[in-house]
Amino acid sequence: MIKKTVIVTTVMFLMLFTACGGMNNLWKNPGNKNNTDVSISISQSMTIRVGESGILRVTRRNTDDFTISVNPAIGSGCSKSGNNAVTCTPTAPGTYIVTVTASADTLKKASATVTVSEGTIDVPGASVNKTLLLQLVNSHRAAGRNCGSSGYFEPTTPVTWNDTIELAAYDHSLDMFINNFLGHTGSDGSSPGDRLTRRGYDWSWRGWGENAYWGPRTEAEVIAGWIDSPGHCANIMNPFWNEMGVAKVGAYWTQVFSARLF
Repeated sequence: MIKKTVIVTTVMFLMLFTACGGMNNLWKNPGNKNNTDVSISISQSMTIRVGESGILRVTRRNTDDFTISVNPAIGSGCSKSGNNAVTCTPTAPGTYIVTVTASADTLKKASATVTVSEGTIDVPGASVNKTLLLQLVNSHRAAGRNCGSSGYFEPTTPVTWNDTIELAAYDHSLDMFINNFLGHTGSDGSSPGDRLTRRGYDWSWRGWGENAYWGPRTEAEVIAGWIDSPGHCANIMNPFWNEMGVAKVGAYWTQVFSARLF
C-alpha cells in the first residue's frame, strides 16, 4: 500500500490578487421575544504563550447562542468552542481583545483580554537542516529547470536564509500541525503575506511565494517533491526571490520565499 503525500503551493506578486469566497449561516431563535433579561459574560482575561491553548468561559442568560469577534483576529487562534466557551491557541505574540455578543440581543456584549507571549510547544520534528536546504534549493537555481506546465527557468542567483521568514514558515507549520490541515490560509484566516508582516518582514518589494507539504521525512525528500511539481518548482526557481526560510513541525513543511532591496 502506497501512502500518497500531499503538496500545495501558492505565490503572490504585486500584480496578482486572489480572492476566496465563503458562506455564513446565521440563525436566530424566534422563541425569545423578551430581550430585557438577556445577559452574557466572559471569564477573566488570561495570559498564555504562543502554541499553548487557553479557554475563556462564557456565561449567558436568555440567549441560546452567542458570536465572537477578536481584535486583531490574525494570530489569535481564538474560536467558539461549544455553547459556553472560547478557545484560543495563538500563533503569534500580542494582545487580543475577545468580545462575545448575545445572539438574542446584540447590544449585550462582554470582553476579555488575551495576552500572548513568545514561546514554543513540544512538538516532534520541529527543526530543519538549514545548510542542506540552501544547498538543495540553490543547486536547482544554479542549473536552471524545466518546471513542466510552469515553463522553463533559466539559471538564476542563489537565495540566502532569513530567520524572520523561517519564523513565519514555522508559524504556519505549527498551525497546520495543531489544527490538522494542509493549505495556505491559516486557521485564523491569515495569508502567507499576513504571516510575514506579523513577524516584521517587509515583502512589499517583490511579494512572496509559499510551498507547503505534508509527509516527507527529510530535507532531500521535501525538495525533491517540490521540484517535481510545476507550481512548487516555479516558486523555487523564481528569480525574483533572494531570501528563503523553511520550517517543519511534525510532518508539515512550509517553505517561504521573498525578497528585500538591499
